[in-house]
Amino acid sequence: MVVYENRDDVDAAIIEYRTIIQDDLADEDELLEIGQIAYEEVWEPIGEAIGDNEYVYLIPDGTLNILPFNALVNFDEEYLIQTNDLHILTSVRDLLPNEYSLVQGEYLIVAGPDYDSEDVVSEEDRTEAEGRRSAALRLGIRGVGGGLRGLSFSPLLGAEEEGRIITDQVQKNEEPSSMFFGQDAQEKILGEIDQPPEILHMATHGFFLEADDTLRNRILKAQRSAEVHVPPSGNNPLLRAGLAFVGINNNAQFLGDIDTTNDSVLTALEVLDLNLSGTRLVVLSACETGLGEIHEGAGVYGLRRSFQVAGVAEVVSSLWEVSDAGTQALMSDFYDRILQGTPARVALRETQLDLLNSPEWGYPYVWSAFMIVGSYESAGVTIQ
Repeated sequence: MVVYENRDDVDAAIIEYRTIIQDDLADEDELLEIGQIAYEEVWEPIGEAIGDNEYVYLIPDGTLNILPFNALVNFDEEYLIQTNDLHILTSVRDLLPNEYSLVQGEYLIVAGPDYDSEDVVSEEDRTEAEGRRSAALRLGIRGVGGGLRGLSFSPLLGAEEEGRIITDQVQKNEEPSSMFFGQDAQEKILGEIDQPPEILHMATHGFFLEADDTLRNRILKAQRSAEVHVPPSGNNPLLRAGLAFVGINNNAQFLGDIDTTNDSVLTALEVLDLNLSGTRLVVLSACETGLGEIHEGAGVYGLRRSFQVAGVAEVVSSLWEVSDAGTQALMSDFYDRILQGTPARVALRETQLDLLNSPEWGYPYVWSAFMIVGSYESAGVTIQ
């Protein structure tokens, strides 16, 4: 275990580096300088502990959970991904054999929901929902609705195209697949899963709501705040992180009163009930799906953690919003490798190295935005 002497300096370095990486107009020399400061604060104490070992298991705590470790820059101006092979875990339990047998099944692709759909859930569905869902869940969902009122999810213009590109790759490889785009990309698709998919890819908006704040500041922007938020009693952070689906811009006002199985919002709490036991990989190709409420000593309570608890071996999520073109370039390369049989963690690392060495995508804004967390078994690693 590495314990930092001055955690405030570490947190400040993380936030500053996250901020400049997301500025695609930032001066390259300034980027390297701030990256080296973050390297010195964050990685040098780890480097002293691991010695010459290139392959490293990491269980981050606090704000380290929102740091793109691979983009740290050493004093030879090398990114950490070029010198070390990192495997990020949620806890030491990820080192144990998988609780579920990994499935060999289909690819399920959900992308580009129509957020402005006017198909609001009917009154009949609301009545049925009251009989199926506990009062506590409906009350919690209603609270989320309060946070979402006044917000508008803009169309993700490249999300459906991304989904179709991946679908073409999967079908050319003759893998079984199901895909849902636009008006068909509904929340209920996930709740109706009979057999866990082998891989689930979702390209849609993600969100994380602050616990007690004004509407203007409800969406957490981790790069602008180094605070660690501890929720008040009874305030479940898993109800404040989620994904948006068809009709959210019209359904938000009814959240908590309409059928929670298809109310346009899939919260991290609802993810726990999905039939994903043994799913090899979930890809959350949406802005900031890697964020959540930071709990010292317990990691991040958010989407990626919930998918793992639901039985998913590995989860790819993003630390900030990435351009459509950049996301498509990364995901296309990533799935090419997956379809060739490369383990997901290895595939993502190889993809990031390719983009790093390309003239168009060498800036870390794109390639370092995505991270993978999960079991060592599914990564094709053997521990001696």
